[in-house]
Amino acid sequence: MADNNAENLVSKPPLQVKLIDQNGLMNRAWSVWFRDLYRRVAYKGGNAIDDNIEDIDDLIAAVEANIIAIAANKEAIEENALSIAQNAEDIATNSEAIVQNALAIAENVINIEANAQAIVLLANSIDSHINAFQAHGSNGDIVGFNDTATESTVGLVARMASIADAVETTVDITTADIGAAPAAYDQAYTQSVTDLTNENKAAINQLASDLNDAIAVLNNLLAESKSSGQMTTP
Repeated sequence: MADNNAENLVSKPPLQVKLIDQNGLMNRAWSVWFRDLYRRVAYKGGNAIDDNIEDIDDLIAAVEANIIAIAANKEAIEENALSIAQNAEDIATNSEAIVQNALAIAENVINIEANAQAIVLLANSIDSHINAFQAHGSNGDIVGFNDTATESTVGLVARMASIADAVETTVDITTADIGAAPAAYDQAYTQSVTDLTNENKAAINQLASDLNDAIAVLNNLLAESKSSGQMTTP
């Protein structure tokens, strides 16, 4: 309620408020102000305008606060509009990415189906290869790890162990040939016969030793050939 000092005063007009609202009617603040102005200047029965000054001032303050709030809301609305525009752009980008992903997935499905068919063909080919006795352009049956050779069938054999070379003989009879025997005993002739005989004996013994060495090498060769599967074991 206004005090006595405010009596006979007309409150300030609500200039921050539009005179006409959105419905084409006079705003309440202006209606109250004109009513009180009329009562002040034309109505002699009282000073109701004094009683309403405080209400009008409060209403004006509320309107001004609403104007400030509307301005803040307008700024927030503009920011939201920018955010909405950015979101729309992002959604468009994401939509394009989704379309591309969908196309890629469809292509992958086709490739997967093609790969599945290729795997089936490959599996069938491997089965055929496993069951085949001849392959890779061979001229006969495929030889497996346990397919050893026999006297009538070609197959696997093991590598023979290394065998040392046989010793070459060094026998060389150097005694000169004996001439025709003399009619009578001749000691020199007899000695030459003796020397040649002894040399022949030594040479024969050496040849026998060399022959035994060659036989040992041959027997070793035969044994290794049998153990490696190159020769049939009796």
